[in-house]
Amino acid sequence: MGTDRHALAMTHTSTDAVRHYEKALEHLLFFRDEVTTEARAAVRASPHSVMANVLTAYLGLLGTEEKDAAEARTSFDAFRQGAPLTGVTPRERMHLAAASSWLDGDIHGSGRILGEISVVHPRDALALAVGHQIDFFTGSATLLRDRVGGALSAWDEDDPHFGLLLGMYAFGLEEAGHYSRSEQVGLAAVERNARDVWGIHAVVHAYEMQGRFTDGIRYLDDRAGDWTDGNYLKVHNWWHYALYVLETGRTDQVLAVYDDAVHHEGSAGVAMELLDAASLLWRLHLAGIDTGGRWAALADAWAGREDGAYYVFNDIHAVMAYVGAGRTPEAERLIRDREAWIRSTRPEVSNVAMTAAVGLPVSRALLAYGRQRYDEAVDLLLPLRYRLHAFGGSHAQRDAVQRTVVEAALRAGRHDVARTLLSERTALRPVSPYNWAPGRGSPTTWATRPGRPPTVAGRGNRRRRSPADERPRRTRRRHREVRGAFGVRGRRQARSMSDTLTSERFEVRRARCTTRRGRCTRSRCRWCSGSRPEWASPGRSRCRCGPAGGTRRRCRCTRCGCTWWSRTRTRWASPSRSRCRHGPAGGTRRRCRCTRCGHTWWRRTRTRSASRRRSRSRRGRAAGTRPPRRCSHCGRTW
Repeated sequence: MGTDRHALAMTHTSTDAVRHYEKALEHLLFFRDEVTTEARAAVRASPHSVMANVLTAYLGLLGTEEKDAAEARTSFDAFRQGAPLTGVTPRERMHLAAASSWLDGDIHGSGRILGEISVVHPRDALALAVGHQIDFFTGSATLLRDRVGGALSAWDEDDPHFGLLLGMYAFGLEEAGHYSRSEQVGLAAVERNARDVWGIHAVVHAYEMQGRFTDGIRYLDDRAGDWTDGNYLKVHNWWHYALYVLETGRTDQVLAVYDDAVHHEGSAGVAMELLDAASLLWRLHLAGIDTGGRWAALADAWAGREDGAYYVFNDIHAVMAYVGAGRTPEAERLIRDREAWIRSTRPEVSNVAMTAAVGLPVSRALLAYGRQRYDEAVDLLLPLRYRLHAFGGSHAQRDAVQRTVVEAALRAGRHDVARTLLSERTALRPVSPYNWAPGRGSPTTWATRPGRPPTVAGRGNRRRRSPADERPRRTRRRHREVRGAFGVRGRRQARSMSDTLTSERFEVRRARCTTRRGRCTRSRCRWCSGSRPEWASPGRSRCRCGPAGGTRRRCRCTRCGCTWWSRTRTRWASPSRSRCRHGPAGGTRRRCRCTRCGHTWWRRTRTRSASRRRSRSRRGRAAGTRPPRRCSHCGRTW
């Protein structure tokens, strides 16, 4: 009898098999491709090892591939018939029951058994990891959070696997709606293990749900060497990258990411990658963007798999591919096949209830949308909006279906429904460009929040905005364009809605010492910069367009008094120097460095021959001659 690194007994397992098992478990937690090789090596070293065979069975199920699951069932049944189970520990018997339950189709029952294991043996990393994935497949946000959260206190923070558990916990927090806490825990997990792709994935989800798309792009770019190779989650993280780019409106780059990383001729054709491809193309389809021949190639890939009824989440994305390619007969055939399968399958199989309750109605709605029967699509999807989690996946993945409801309501002319859906979305993510895109809205009255003064009609009677209502010019422009051009009345109503949605958010931001104004060189939006808002780089403010947008600052010539916008192309630096149009003699700004702390900043000189001021740092008075200033709101000095 061997033991793993956490002193958990492993019967009928040799020392060599334990070594392979530990390697396989570590590869599983890091989502590495070598996990299958090490698990099979453990079985070869000890054919009667319970934990080695259980791990191999789990691996055949985690990919949601029907053929892999069938092979795993055959191997596991052969093991159970020939293996001596005398002396097997209660923990191992529970693992045997969990694997058998999942192989029999009861994924919810398997998750419950693994939860019982985690209560008795909270340091069983395999039970936590597999149970975490089951919670993801079944869409249980609460269990995604609490299964791992309930075991964390039993782990030593110095344990090599503790950081990986933090990555799982961060994803559970995000799915349960704790976005700030999820970001914090996810960043801590990645700090412990740079190649923790599930932790990176959790942080990316947290940014997605908060509408922080430029932060997500920047984060994935900065960590590109940690997630773009050597793991089987790379395509999914590329899918997240494409979603971020899609929110910026750069559809050509979205298609480039699709062709290079999401789906191409060299793709493996596994379900996890094909459903990401279908979900991305479906979003483009809803936006009316031409994707060329990509739909046809994707539909061929789904048809070549010849999948049976195994996991409803895969079936829905296959229907997306068929509808997007205009192959509605194949979508109809898949739906009829699932209807017949439900009638002939015992109800203990989890996929029966998932398909009947959610899968088939969603599939029929997608088919109706493809046939431009938008009213029918709305009627099918509206009752399911709060039960979509039942067919699995994350909030970001299921958002493709939520957007389908919005687009179908708009095209069906059901403006009251569309207004309600869009109001829900903008309240949750007011900075999402999709929610404010032109052409998505209703000519009905946008209600304003009680206590807010209405917009005064008539020329020359515009309501005066208080300082708390200051907001980026680009945001105000988008709000005026809300859901299409509905004339003067519609623009006034949209402006009232924009006041309702943004004033409180910017009032909070200004409370952080918002004292300066800036203008972006790319989109020319303006913003009020605080000392360190969440989207600002250290020591310098910038707009939400990201580093590529740059910043602009207002400069004044010390000789003639003319003003101009000085451009910077990075977070803090300026190309060479900024000066007015009268030449160097009109005043320049030069780069200075503090001799005490090394801090750098731009200082202004009057002329080449004028007297120079002494350099100073923001670190205190001792480094310079000018007394520090103090913010009355946050107490920060500079």
